[in-house]
Amino acid sequence: MSGHHIDSDSDNDDNPQDRLRELLKAHLIKSEFDKTSHEFIPKGIVEDVITLPVVEQCLNITDRSTEDYELVRFVMSGAKRAFATAVFAKIKDVPKALKWLKTSKINDKLLPIAKEKKSWRGDFCDNQWRFFAPVFNSTRPSHEFEEASILPFIKTSIVTGKGSFGEVSRTEIHPMHMEPELLNGGVFAVKELKPLGSTQEVVVHWEKEVKALRMMNDLQQENIVRFITAFRRKKRYGDEHYVMFEWADGGNLQNLWDKTPFPALSGSLIRLVLEQIHGLANALSAAHNLGGSDTLGASYRHGDLKPENILVFKNDGPIGQLKIGDWGEAKYQGKITAMRAGRTTARFGTKRYEAPEVETGVEATFLGQSRERRSRLGDMWAMGCITLEFIVWLLYGKRGLDQFNHDVSGDTFYTIFTENGRKVAKVHVNAVAWMNRMAQEPTCRVGATALGDLLEVVRNNLLVVRLPLHLGSELSPEQTRNDSVTSANWDQPKDSLDVPIDDLDRLSIFEKETTPEGPEIMVIPPDPVQPSELARMPLQPRLEVEGPKRCYASIFRDLTYHIITEDDDDYWDIPASQIEAISDVSTVNIAASSSRDMPTPDVSARGDYESPELDENQWKLLLDNDAASDMFSALSRASILDVHPNKKSSRLCDSCSQLRSELREAGFWKKYDVRDLKRRANSHSCALCTLLWDTCKRNGGQNARTVQFDREGAFLKLDTANNPVLSLVCNPEPGLHSPSDCQVGLVELPRAGSLTHLGIIRHWLEDCDASSDHSCHFKASSDLVSTAPKPRTPTRLLDVGHDGEDTVFLWETNSRPGIEWIALSHRWGDHNFSTTVENLQDHIDGLRVSNLPATFRDAIIVTRALKKRFLWIDSLCIIQGPGGDFSTEATRMADVYSGAYCVIAASCAAHHFDGFLKPRSPRKHVTIVPEGENQPPYYICETIDSFKRDVLDGPLNLRGWVLQEHALARRTIFFAEHQTYFECKNGVRCETSTKLANDFAKFLGDADFPSHLLKAKRGEKIQRIQKLFSDYSRLGFSHSYDRPVAIAGLQQKLIETINVRGAYGVIEDKEHPGWLRRSLLWCRGILVPSLTRIVFAENYADFKVPSWSWMAYDGGIDYLRPDFDSYDWEPLQSPWSREQEEGEEISLLAQAWDYDPLSAGPGELDIIFDIEIPSVQRPVKPMCVVLGKAKGIWIQDTRRHWVLVIAPTGREGTFERIGAGYIPGRCLSRKALKEMARII
Repeated sequence: MSGHHIDSDSDNDDNPQDRLRELLKAHLIKSEFDKTSHEFIPKGIVEDVITLPVVEQCLNITDRSTEDYELVRFVMSGAKRAFATAVFAKIKDVPKALKWLKTSKINDKLLPIAKEKKSWRGDFCDNQWRFFAPVFNSTRPSHEFEEASILPFIKTSIVTGKGSFGEVSRTEIHPMHMEPELLNGGVFAVKELKPLGSTQEVVVHWEKEVKALRMMNDLQQENIVRFITAFRRKKRYGDEHYVMFEWADGGNLQNLWDKTPFPALSGSLIRLVLEQIHGLANALSAAHNLGGSDTLGASYRHGDLKPENILVFKNDGPIGQLKIGDWGEAKYQGKITAMRAGRTTARFGTKRYEAPEVETGVEATFLGQSRERRSRLGDMWAMGCITLEFIVWLLYGKRGLDQFNHDVSGDTFYTIFTENGRKVAKVHVNAVAWMNRMAQEPTCRVGATALGDLLEVVRNNLLVVRLPLHLGSELSPEQTRNDSVTSANWDQPKDSLDVPIDDLDRLSIFEKETTPEGPEIMVIPPDPVQPSELARMPLQPRLEVEGPKRCYASIFRDLTYHIITEDDDDYWDIPASQIEAISDVSTVNIAASSSRDMPTPDVSARGDYESPELDENQWKLLLDNDAASDMFSALSRASILDVHPNKKSSRLCDSCSQLRSELREAGFWKKYDVRDLKRRANSHSCALCTLLWDTCKRNGGQNARTVQFDREGAFLKLDTANNPVLSLVCNPEPGLHSPSDCQVGLVELPRAGSLTHLGIIRHWLEDCDASSDHSCHFKASSDLVSTAPKPRTPTRLLDVGHDGEDTVFLWETNSRPGIEWIALSHRWGDHNFSTTVENLQDHIDGLRVSNLPATFRDAIIVTRALKKRFLWIDSLCIIQGPGGDFSTEATRMADVYSGAYCVIAASCAAHHFDGFLKPRSPRKHVTIVPEGENQPPYYICETIDSFKRDVLDGPLNLRGWVLQEHALARRTIFFAEHQTYFECKNGVRCETSTKLANDFAKFLGDADFPSHLLKAKRGEKIQRIQKLFSDYSRLGFSHSYDRPVAIAGLQQKLIETINVRGAYGVIEDKEHPGWLRRSLLWCRGILVPSLTRIVFAENYADFKVPSWSWMAYDGGIDYLRPDFDSYDWEPLQSPWSREQEEGEEISLLAQAWDYDPLSAGPGELDIIFDIEIPSVQRPVKPMCVVLGKAKGIWIQDTRRHWVLVIAPTGREGTFERIGAGYIPGRCLSRKALKEMARII
C-alpha cells in the first residue's frame, strides 16, 4: 500500500487537502450492516496514506525549527486519524482544529469523542466514525460499540427463519477488521437478540448465551459450533445485542434431509452418519459433564436440540460435519440437578422434541422441590427423536421421513394418558410401530448391523420415558415423613424412584398396627427440623419399576463408540439385494397395524387448569436505571441528594486487579479455589478477596473445594446460593448513558429518617401517583355525586399536623368523606400504648409527640414527610379493653387498609417502643476504578435486596393479622432492618434502586387485590388461594380464636371478586364441583405433628367453625393435590348449595362408607389424620366420604379414591372430620350408610 501518496508534481489545481480528501474517498468501503448506508475507511489505509510529506503539504509547514512544526509531530506521533478526519470533514482551518485537539490532549487513542455542535466540531464529530470502524478480536469474548459506530460488515443477508430469541444473518467482515485472521474467508453468522420482554431480559439472555458459548469453546469439541465473539451497540432507545459464530455453509440437518430425498444407502454412508452421531454424543457428554463426572458437578444442557440446530459444515463427504448450534436456551447448572429446589427457568424449547417430563413434571425427591425441573436427560430424549428421524431418512429417504412425521402425529414423540388419576407419558404408539417395522429390515437387524444397533440404542436408551434414579444424583433419602398412614413395601430399596408422576407434592411413610378392634393408627412425630434443613429433607421414594431407563450422554457416547469401532465388514456392508428389499413406505401403512391398540390420549381442555409454578423463593433482581436516574435527578434538584461516593480504588491483589476489565465482559465467570481465596482474604492485602471470602461464608461456600462467581447483568451469583450475592453499582451522575451491567444507585444508604431517605420514599409514591401504566392511588374526593366506589373513612384518625408541631390529636371523623390517611402496620409487644375508655378524651384533647412510643413517633415523621395529615394506628384509633369497640372495628379493618393512601409497615420494630427509623449497618463494598483515563468508578457491593428475608419472612409478617393488612393495602412502605422497600402494583422497589419481581408475591402486592385472579386460569386460581390459606395457617396469633376473624375481610373480597360461594376457608363454585372438593382436601402440614382444635372465646360464641374447615384448628396445613381433570367428583351437599333450616348447624351432607386400610397394596393408600391420637385412645372405627374417583381406569379395586375420614360425634347421623387422603377401591365396603351423613 506504499503507493498511496499525493503527487506533488500533479497538474491538478486542487490544494493538497483536496487531493488527500479524494484519495481517502477512493478507499471508502460500504458497510451493509445497517438499513441506512454508511461508509468507512478500512484499518491500515490511514497509516499508509498519512505520511510525513503529506502532513507537511496539507498543513503547509515544512520548517522543522518553527513552533508550528509541533503540529506535524503531534499528527505523526499518534493523531493521524484525527488529522484525516479534519481534512475529510472539510474543516476550514485544519491547523486551528489540530491545535485545539493538541491543547485538549485528544489524540487517536481518545477518539471518537462525544458530538459537539460548537463551530467546526460538529462536522469533525460526524466524520470521525468513518476512521474508527472497530476491529473485532476473537480472543475477546465481547465488544462495546457506540451508536454511531460503523460496523465493518461488507456483506449481510438475513437467513430465512429466526432462532430462539433472535435473528441470524450471514455476514462477511472486512479482512482487516478481524484479529487474528481466521481461515474462513471472513464469513460468519451474526445473531441479533430480539427483545421479547423487557430490555434487561435481552441483556441477561445475551450474557448467558455468551457464557455458554465461551464454555463450549473451552471444551474444544469438533461437533460444537465455534463462538467467535459478541458485541453490544448502544442505542438511544435500547441497546442492540449480537453474537458472532462460525458460518455453517451446509445449512442444518433438516436442510440436508430435504435436499437429499434419496440418499444412496451404503456401508460407507452409514459409517459416516454413525461417526457424526457419535461426535454429537461426545459433544453432549462434554457439555453435560463439565467437571468430567457423569452424575455430579457443573453441567450445561442445550435445552432446544432439533434438526434445525444441528448445523452442517461441508467437507468432502456426503454428510459433512455436524455441529450443535444455537446455545441460546442452554442452561448452566453448577449444583447437583436432583438437589435443586427451584423450578427450571429456561424458555422457548421446541415442543416437537421436548421430553415428556416437561409436561408430566419430575417427582420431587426433597421437601419443597419444584416438579417443574428439567435435567440433562431432556437433551437425550431430543437426540433420540433426531436419531430416529435420521434412521428413517437413511432407509426410506425424504418421502419416508414425511410419512413418519405424518404418522407420529401431534406435537411430540410421546402421548399423555390418564391412568388411575395420574398423568402418564408413553412413547408415541406410531413411533414404536415404525421402530418395530424398521427392525425387520435386513439392513437394520439388531446385533447384526450398525444401523440395527443404533436403532436399539434409540429404543432402549434414548426414547425412554422412565428416568434414572434422582435424575443422576447419587443421593439417598435420609429422612421421610412419619406422620400419616400409608401402604408401603417395607423391603423396597431407599433409592428407588418411579418416574410416572403422582400428583402429591410429597410422599409419606408411617407405621400401622392392628388391635382387636381393627386397624388403628400410631402417629410418630417427626424429629425436630431446623429451617435450614427443611429444603433438603428427602421424601420417601416410590417403588422402582423394572425396565429400560433413559441414558446419560456419556453412555450414549460409549454405545455409539462401540458401534463405530466394530470392524467386521458384514456389520457395515449392505448387499444390493438387501437395499432392494427395503420396503416402499408408500405401500405399507406402518401405523395402521397398531392403531386399534392405541389408547385414547388425554385431549381434554386442560388449558383451563394450567397454572404457573409459584415459587416464592425465586426472585428476579431487575435493573431500572431510567427510573433510578429520574429519582436522583429529582432529589438533586430539591437539594436533598446527600451522597459522598468514594472514587479512590480499593486495595487489590494482582489477580483481582486483572478483574477490573474482565468483570464487565459478557458472560463473565470465575472459579476460585476456596482454600486459596481464604488464605488471600486472611492476609488482608486485598479488599476484593476479603469481600469474596465473606460472601462465600455467608452462602455456604466455605466448605466447598471450589466456588464459582457468575455475572448476570448487574449482579454476581455464587454457585452455592440460589439468589445473587453481590451487586455492581455505579454513582448517579447526570448525562451518562445508563449501563446495562451496573445498577445506578447508592453504595452507602442514607441515614434512616434523613431528608435523602424520606425524599426517596416520597418520590416512590409521587412516581406511582403519576404513573400512566398502573393505577395504585385511590384518590380521595368529597364528590358525593360520583358513583365510583370510595373507601370508608375510619371511625378515628390521628391528626399529626405539620412539621415542628409537638402535639397530635385523636380525631373522631364521623366517617367524613374525602379524607386521605396513612395506616401503620406494626407489632404491639408485651407493653403497648393504646386508647381505652378511660383515656379516650385525653387522646382527643391532644398527645405530646415526645410522650409517644418510638414506633408511633417515627410513623408521624414519615406521615408528615409524605405531606399527609392523618395517620391510623390500631392501638390508638380503636378503643381497646372492656367497653371498647374492637369487635366492631375489627370487621372494618379491611376498609382501613384498602382505603389508605399507603401503609407504613414497621418491619424492623419489635414493639411500640422500638421505632423503625433505626441505624442500618453499612453494606460491605469494594471500589473499582477501571483502566483508562477518566473512567468513572464502580462498586462491588454486598447484595442486601431480599424482600422475602426482610419482609415476607420477617417477624412482622409472621403475625396473622398482617396478612390481610398486606394483601388489602394498595401500596406499602416496608421499613426493614437493612433497607426500605416500596411495594405497589408495579412490583417491589429497593432503597438500593434495584427492582424485585416474583410471580407469587405479586398476588399479595397487587393494589387491586385479588384482581390478578380475574385473568387467571382455574388451576392458577385454585393454587394461589390454597397457597394463601396454607401460609395464613402458619401465622401467629396472641389468641388462636382470632384466626377466622383476621382473614374475614380478605376472604370476602376473594369470594366476591372471583364470583364463588363459601366461608371458613372453603370455596364452592356451582359450575365446577372440583373447587369444593379440593378446598376440603386440606391436611396438617408435613412438619406438624398434630393440629389442635380451637376453643373460641365467649365473644365468639356465635362463631361456630365446622370440623371440615381448617379454621377450626391451630396449626399449619397443606393441601392434597389431585391432578386436574383426572377425577370424577362425587355428590356432596354444601351449606351454600341447599336451603338450610333455621338454627341448623353448618354442615356437609354426603354418603359415608366403612373402609379397611389393611386391604391396600403398596403405595395405594395415604391417610393423614388432623389430630394426633394414640391408637389405644381412638374410641371408634372411622368411616370415609368419597370426594372423587380416578378417571381412566375401570377396575374398582385399584381405582384411587380421594376421601375425607370422619368419625361419629355421638349424635345419631352426625360426624366430624378427622383426616383426609386417598385409598384404593378395594378398601371400601360394598354398602354405604343408608342415611346421608351430616358432617359438622
